[in-house]
Amino acid sequence: VTKTLPITDGKEEQHQLLRDYHVGKTSHRGVRETVSHLRRRYYWPKMTKMVAKELARFEVCARAKYVRTPQENPQMVTLTPEKPLELVEADLVSLDGAIRLTLIDRLSRFADNYPLQANTGKRVREGLLLFLTTGGTPRTLVLDRGRELDNFMVRSLLEEYRIKIHSTTAGHLRSHGMIELLHGTLQEHLHILRIGRGMTGEEAWARALLAYNSSLHSATRYTLLELMDLTARVLPCIH
Repeated sequence: VTKTLPITDGKEEQHQLLRDYHVGKTSHRGVRETVSHLRRRYYWPKMTKMVAKELARFEVCARAKYVRTPQENPQMVTLTPEKPLELVEADLVSLDGAIRLTLIDRLSRFADNYPLQANTGKRVREGLLLFLTTGGTPRTLVLDRGRELDNFMVRSLLEEYRIKIHSTTAGHLRSHGMIELLHGTLQEHLHILRIGRGMTGEEAWARALLAYNSSLHSATRYTLLELMDLTARVLPCIH
C-alpha cells in the first residue's frame, strides 16, 4: 500500500521538525536515522542534504559524541530466540554515578533498566522482580558468573518462576555482547544529555533509554518499541 505523505514546504517548519526529532526523542542520532524517522511522516525535496547540513551545525554532537571503534556484533549460534522474552540478557552497569540492572531482549533488542541501591544479591533480586512485574517473564535469562548475579537469592527467584539460567563465559564478548553494546550506547546518550542539556540523574536515564528504544532496528526499520509491541501481538509470549 502506497501512503501519500504531506509535503512540508515551510523552511521554518522543516527546521522545527528536524530539531524535534534530532534533539528530542532520538537524542542526537545521525543523519541516516534522522532522515528515516522524518520520512515515515513527512516529505520535502532534498531532505537528506538539508538534514546533513543542519546536523553539522549542532555543536553538542561534535563535543559529546564518543569516537568509538564499533565492536563486532555477537554471533548467537546456539541461543537464537524465535519469540519475544524467549531470551533476555541481564547485567549490572555503573554509569553517571548510579548502579543499574540492565536487561535487553535478544529478539527485538528492546531494553529496560532499574536503579539499584547497591550491587548485592538482594538488590539485584528486587530489580529482577520489578522486571518480571512490568516487562514479563522470560524463558531464559543470560547472566555472567559474577557473584552479584550468580548467587542464591537471584537463582531462587528464577527457579520460583521457572526461568532458565544461561551463564556466560567471562571475557567472552559474543556470549554477552548485545548488552555490552547497549551499555556503550546508553553511556553516549547520558554524555550528550549532560553536555548538551545539563541533565543528570533519573530523568537523564529515562531519556537515554527512550532514545535507545526509539532508534530504528537496522533489519526491520521499526523502532525497538514498535518491534517489541508488534512481535508480542503476532507471536504470543512464552508464559
